[in-house]
Amino acid sequence: MKKILSFITIALLALTCTACGSDPSGISKAEFDEIHTGQTYSDVVDIVGGEGTKVAETEEEFDDYIEFTHTYKFNGENGGYAEFVFTKKSYKDVLKMNFDDAELTSKNQYDLS
Repeated sequence: MKKILSFITIALLALTCTACGSDPSGISKAEFDEIHTGQTYSDVVDIVGGEGTKVAETEEEFDDYIEFTHTYKFNGENGGYAEFVFTKKSYKDVLKMNFDDAELTSKNQYDLS
């Protein structure tokens, strides 16, 4: 249920936050194609040359661990945008978690050129 609500939230944010015009600091289709699952947020920022905007954050609890998911949106250079989902699992007995090494688990682009 949480995943469905998260997906609906992301979809609604995507529809209401679409970029118009060009953004020279945004992501290009070529940069998007360079990015692969398993990379970190820092890797993506290095490729794109700028930070994205966090549009969603979820936390799902399982028997032994908690799964944290952050979704970032990067506006396109010439319209459109890309979204990247980073996921990290943490055992429940870990008191402090660092999200820096969370891995890219999903990527989508909408009208990048």
